[in-house]
Amino acid sequence: MTLLLLHSAADISSRAIALGGQGSDPEVLPLGNWPVYVDMEPDTPDELLTCKDTTGTDHGRTMPDGAIVQHYGIQVVIRSMDKLDGYQKTQALRHWFAEEVYQASVTIDTATYIIHCFAKIGQTLSVGLDSPHTMRWLHTLNVQAAIRRVS
Repeated sequence: MTLLLLHSAADISSRAIALGGQGSDPEVLPLGNWPVYVDMEPDTPDELLTCKDTTGTDHGRTMPDGAIVQHYGIQVVIRSMDKLDGYQKTQALRHWFAEEVYQASVTIDTATYIIHCFAKIGQTLSVGLDSPHTMRWLHTLNVQAAIRRVS
């Protein structure tokens, strides 16, 4: 029997990014470098990551039980005061997604998930400034993740 995800792929991925040392948990004070938020970002700090759910890919169903095989879509928004810092953080995330995540365990509340891998890792997209008043740069990175709930 397939256990349904109790949390969104963005929530699970944000926790994995913090656990993997690529960002920090925004609920732990003092606030670390590159705090990872989900869906919405606060006005401060200037350098942060935001995970959002986006379109994934269904790969069919399994023969024994009809479970849907899918990769969940996640977009990571990288916000920085300096364009080069944002670009370099995006490249570091691409490397981490591609080469360092394999069977990563993430627990949120009472649910435990396994991120088998991040796949279909997109190229860095420079969006420009988030507003002319803040002068903060935005980059995005789209990925897909194979995630399974184990408890």
